[in-house]
Amino acid sequence: GEVLRLFYFPVALFGYEVFIFGFGRTLLWRNADLPILKWLGKRVIVNMAHGSELRPPYMDGGYQSGDGRVQPTSAVLAKVAAHHKRQIRFLEKYADIIIGAPLSSSQFTSKPFVNSCALGLPLVSTVSGWCQGAQSDAPKFFKDRTHDGHGFRILHCPSHPALKGSTLIRRAVDALRRKGFDIDFVQLAGRPNSDIIAAIRQCDLVIDQVYSDTPMAGLGMEAACFGKPVVVGGYGFEELKNH
Repeated sequence: GEVLRLFYFPVALFGYEVFIFGFGRTLLWRNADLPILKWLGKRVIVNMAHGSELRPPYMDGGYQSGDGRVQPTSAVLAKVAAHHKRQIRFLEKYADIIIGAPLSSSQFTSKPFVNSCALGLPLVSTVSGWCQGAQSDAPKFFKDRTHDGHGFRILHCPSHPALKGSTLIRRAVDALRRKGFDIDFVQLAGRPNSDIIAAIRQCDLVIDQVYSDTPMAGLGMEAACFGKPVVVGGYGFEELKNH
């Protein structure tokens, strides 16, 4: 892949005037192309709002094991934090515009940035196509769902169970069951996006995560496309209003 980047870079260099990068990565290894793009007067936009790739590691549950039993050491967290800070300073030096997220990945930034919450999540073509078909399917779907023999179906799709708070979500669902609610709880992990979309279409409610630093991430957006309500937990919603 890196070799192909070397061949593609000259083509992109002379074929485009605006470059948009995300996840802390650019065309060349270690962002070596950014000084060249800057020198040639290219417009560079860097999206720092995705999450874990630039989030302070001591605020990121993804560094623990999936079951939450193995935690990273302080030395590991300090090393990763120092690396993130160096990378962000480098990106800030050469980017014309930075897109950031106040609570999820921009704590180490030193320059003003565009708030990603003001932009929203882009609808990729495949999701957009699904959304267009969702409205026509909705009346028949909800009519059939009331007679399929299942209880109220709740869907949870954690990419990292400990990070998303899956154990707490299961406890909450179990507490509702003990109170007499008929709930069909479905948890999917490590499945392709097509399976997730199919499961969304067959559920009544989506529980995204307990520890979210954004009000609506990718799963929530996909669920909203099909008119499915989404429960998202977090501590920063009031703070987000200040931004």
